[in-house]
Amino acid sequence: MADQPRTIVLIQSNPFESHQPAEALRIALGLVSGENQVEVILLGKAVSILFEDPENFKDGEILEKFLPSLKDWLKTFYVERSALNGLQPADSDYSITAVSLDEIADLMAKADRFIIF
Repeated sequence: MADQPRTIVLIQSNPFESHQPAEALRIALGLVSGENQVEVILLGKAVSILFEDPENFKDGEILEKFLPSLKDWLKTFYVERSALNGLQPADSDYSITAVSLDEIADLMAKADRFIIF
């Protein structure tokens, strides 16, 4: 996959108020299962989808369906370090890499495509 274009799926929408995070993960799963190089970055309240019960969110049933599959396809979810607000990556069922805003900028600078929700 190294020669595949890199796609960043950046999720910044609040999953408690919007269906967009669930839709973003559905699209990310479609892309990564098609042998595309995909990285998912979560900012702000979107980080909570890796910690909370999916039933707490708008379109939680979609999150519940697609998150476990993404876990198998992605090596990690990148999350904004400051958005963790005391949450510990080890407490999540998912592989999490906490990154600074500067590190997010570096990841995005290396990408060829972006999908922002």
